[in-house]
Amino acid sequence: MSPEPTLPATWHGLPAEFRRCFSSSTFPVFCALTTGLVACTRFRTVTGMLIGAGMNARRRHERAHRFFSRAVWCVDQVGMVLARLILATPAEPGALVVVAIDDSVTRRSGRKVHGAF
Repeated sequence: MSPEPTLPATWHGLPAEFRRCFSSSTFPVFCALTTGLVACTRFRTVTGMLIGAGMNARRRHERAHRFFSRAVWCVDQVGMVLARLILATPAEPGALVVVAIDDSVTRRSGRKVHGAF
């Protein structure tokens, strides 16, 4: 079994900010996956996130994969919570805030969708 990840104290309260974006059954999966994503040192995959969180022996991998394929949650709602958290972070006056966005979680296609597939 993998050891528990060592994360900064500031991380521990952060996933709770997203609580209202998920149901009671999907929120623990979100917490495990995001913790694993931050703690992961190698593979940025669902399995890699479970390993990074030290959950690979305790959590069924299918449940984590279903989080992305079948669970009902809104990526836009998660994005808005994240945007509020970023904007609430203190910065130097006049400092630029650069945010890189990866929308690969969403499925979009068509002639008028830039960069699809």
